[in-house]
Amino acid sequence: MPRRRYQRRSDVDRRRRIAGSPFRGSTQAWTVIEELIVNTLTASPHIPAEQVRAALEAAAPVSRHLVAGSYLNKSPLVLVGLEIFTITGDDALTEGDDPTTVPGAAAAQDWTLYLPKPELLADAVRNAAKSNSHLSSDDPPESSEEAKSSEPAIDRDAIRRLRGDIR
Repeated sequence: MPRRRYQRRSDVDRRRRIAGSPFRGSTQAWTVIEELIVNTLTASPHIPAEQVRAALEAAAPVSRHLVAGSYLNKSPLVLVGLEIFTITGDDALTEGDDPTTVPGAAAAQDWTLYLPKPELLADAVRNAAKSNSHLSSDDPPESSEEAKSSEPAIDRDAIRRLRGDIR
């Protein structure tokens, strides 16, 4: 049985890899990503599924191109505390994927999905981001101070409690 590269505990909690081509086409891979994001964010009573679906619908055309062009293999979609990559080729067939909901979003009040902007799709990504206030073409926050100021969608303490790191 092939060993998954992302089996380290911290990666499993914060990253999801979704199989693309040839395992599934870009539209199907985007649908899996949409459901992952919806299921993760709607754990919060403050974030309605309709709000998340509307933002993802606005992002869908360019996101399917990001999947099809394998851009998400190296530059993920980012919710603060969660990175979503795609895997393609032999890796998609041999490693499988992990579309499971990420715990910890129950306390989220607001959220932003950061879209990568490869050079060839930069204008399309910026236009998609302008169409919905929950989408951004900016670089995602990297430091914990920036993450705190952007109201993270993922409650890292909840993840640690689930892992048993905090009692």
